[in-house]
Amino acid sequence: TLRDGTVCRPAEAKAYGSDGKQVLISISEGKYHQVKRMMAAAGNHVEKLHRIGCGELLLPADLEEGKTIELSDKDLCKMLNSASVFSALYQSLRKSSS
Repeated sequence: TLRDGTVCRPAEAKAYGSDGKQVLISISEGKYHQVKRMMAAAGNHVEKLHRIGCGELLLPADLEEGKTIELSDKDLCKMLNSASVFSALYQSLRKSSS
């Protein structure tokens, strides 16, 4: 529950990186500035926010801010799949930041 009383669905969050200042967050809905508000409720400040995927669909690492990609039917199925890839993604990010 955020400070203004907004109730959010459960989220997963894990810090990674050598300084522990980067956080991978998985949410199942996106309310208005939800991630920034969740971090503020925990006493933290978001300096930079980057979406890396939706469902099982991972966005290309070289996708520039404000740019789009065309999705295939297979991509749409990945995006709508509710299976969590959070743990595998976290492990991958942790290894690459070491």
